[in-house]
Amino acid sequence: MNSVDIYFFLKENNLNDARIEKIYHENGEVILRLYKGKKFILKISKKYIMLTDKFSSDSNPDTFTMTMRKYLKGKITIEQHNLDRVLEIKTSNGILICEMFRNGNFIICDNNYKIILPEKSQEWRTRKIKSKEIYKYPPSRNIFNRENFIKEMKSSDKKIVSFIGSSGFGVYSEEICLMANVDKETQCKNLSDEKIEKIYDLIKTFLKREIKPNIIFKEDKIYDFSPVNLKIYDNYKKNFYPNFNNVLNIVFKPVEKKKEDKVENIIKDKLEKYEKMEKEFLDTALFIQENADYIQFFLNSMKNKIKGMKKVKIDINGKKITIDLSKSLMKNASIYYERAKQVKNKIENVRKLRAKSTRGATKKLADEFNNFKDEGYSELRILEELEVELDPEE
Repeated sequence: MNSVDIYFFLKENNLNDARIEKIYHENGEVILRLYKGKKFILKISKKYIMLTDKFSSDSNPDTFTMTMRKYLKGKITIEQHNLDRVLEIKTSNGILICEMFRNGNFIICDNNYKIILPEKSQEWRTRKIKSKEIYKYPPSRNIFNRENFIKEMKSSDKKIVSFIGSSGFGVYSEEICLMANVDKETQCKNLSDEKIEKIYDLIKTFLKREIKPNIIFKEDKIYDFSPVNLKIYDNYKKNFYPNFNNVLNIVFKPVEKKKEDKVENIIKDKLEKYEKMEKEFLDTALFIQENADYIQFFLNSMKNKIKGMKKVKIDINGKKITIDLSKSLMKNASIYYERAKQVKNKIENVRKLRAKSTRGATKKLADEFNNFKDEGYSELRILEELEVELDPEE
């Protein structure tokens, strides 16, 4: 789920004032037994949030579970921070912050946002997720601040589809571009002020769309899912459902422990994709090194056309490559080598886990590929996840 999916889930399901009856922490998920006129279960993982009516636990509560039970009691309010993949479940005694991006995290705070206990301690240059630290939100772009959002869009070197996508919209950025009748490859800074204002208004309009939950199919396999009807998928088969939660329960159906052959098929398929990706990065790096003089000549001949651009995509004898103009060609080659190295490390880690025959190892493998499982992830969504991980400058 991306930020917009989460937004529509909360729009469809008003969970405020539900009362916590019991809370669990298992397999990287937080599960809340709630009551609001009737009993129901809320499941939150690093990749989804959904309601279900089935859950059983036979494990002893860990320290994180016991701490949640101490500080999270009574009625809740649940909020999405800006349009980020960050949820806050607030009670009178404490707050549970759910970071639903990258590897995910759950953080228990007091009502002043002082961290009591995180699921995982983490540290970056700009913030720390550790006990006794004050919680800071991850850096993001506030889509609800019109003035700042438009100002940033006007000065951005990004393609408009990438800018909107990185603002929480993910794959829905293509729908926005279609609604605005603008080429999705256009750099933001090359758009007119009038067009940028129109795009912003369409982004806000998109969030007011009628909820029409559906699953999109390609060749009879689940390709994507959406809380609203998308024109970009008009040529695909769609199944519509009464509510978005139905869709999520189908798409994020848990991998059954006994179906290890299914897990193995997922692993095999994704290893092949990783290996193909590694080869493409290596081939591109080698191509740049071997054809540096010709590429430089080509870029020089296009000097006036590419002036002021940060990156350019070129086609040399059928080989399409993206060049960062702020770096030398040899540095560009190094970046592709680094990307190949990162993918290779992923491949090696998965192979090590695969070699283990225990049930725990099998489960780790299932978790490793949860992002990329066939049910519910189009190639666009897979790339959306990989983009952050494979960028050596991130």
